[in-house]
Amino acid sequence: MYIGSSPRKAHSSSMLAAPKGIFKPEWGLRVYAMKEKGLDMGENTGYTEPSGAPPAPPPPAPPAAPSAPSGRPGPASDTSKILAGVGYLFWVVALIAILIEPYKDEQFVKFHAFQALAIGIVSWVVWMIPVIGWLVGVVLFVFEIICAVKAFQGQYYEVPVVYGLVKGFMGE
Repeated sequence: MYIGSSPRKAHSSSMLAAPKGIFKPEWGLRVYAMKEKGLDMGENTGYTEPSGAPPAPPPPAPPAAPSAPSGRPGPASDTSKILAGVGYLFWVVALIAILIEPYKDEQFVKFHAFQALAIGIVSWVVWMIPVIGWLVGVVLFVFEIICAVKAFQGQYYEVPVVYGLVKGFMGE
């Protein structure tokens, strides 16, 4: 094993004995000696002595976004999230979610099911109108995808006009 960055063969008198497993040839002799003394490499050509001061604490984590606005409970189970999310993609599932017993009283499922039904019915009617209806239908489909993702994440998302229409049915 050779110490330093020179690839040529060194004389046996110029070789230093390094403990196995500690020395890495790419470090070179200077870095090895500094690592042995416990010194840290600086960004420039010099090195810095350890200061003895404790390391700075990591920055605080950003606050977590609330999953539900105030006064609204989150989903009771993963099944609730699945029913709410799939209800946007297949609005018949939203109708079934409103009718089956354990979920019809849950506010999270009820919120997403009524909103999914409203978007589904409106988009179905709008798709029958040529050209302009198709464009509006594409926009509504994008809202359905956004709402489905939010429902799978356990969050509420109010579609601006639709939420105003179905707010009375939800009991809010």
